[in-house]
Amino acid sequence: MKQSKKNKREKIQQEVVENQIASGEKLGKGPFIIAWMSFIPVFGIFFALIAIMIMLSTEKEGKKRLSVIALIGFIYSIIVFTVFAYYELQRYTVPAA
Repeated sequence: MKQSKKNKREKIQQEVVENQIASGEKLGKGPFIIAWMSFIPVFGIFFALIAIMIMLSTEKEGKKRLSVIALIGFIYSIIVFTVFAYYELQRYTVPAA
C-alpha cells in the first residue's frame, strides 16, 4: 500500500518536471536579482546560498546561468570578506612603527 502511494507520488513529480522542461518555462527575475545581490560584501554570502537553493529546487530554463552568477558572487564575497578581516586584524595586531 505504502509503495503504491510512493510510486504514484514519484510518477506525478516526474510528470511535473517533464512538463516544466517541455514547456520551456524560464526562471523569473526574482532568482536572478537574488543571485546578483550575492556581490554585496559580507551579506552576499547569504544571498548566494539562497540563490543556490533556488537553483537546486527548480528544473526551469536558466538554471545554469543562475548557478554561475551565484557561485561567482559567493567567491567574490568570500574574497572581499577575507581582505576586510585581514586588514582589521593587521590594524590591531601589528605594532605601530
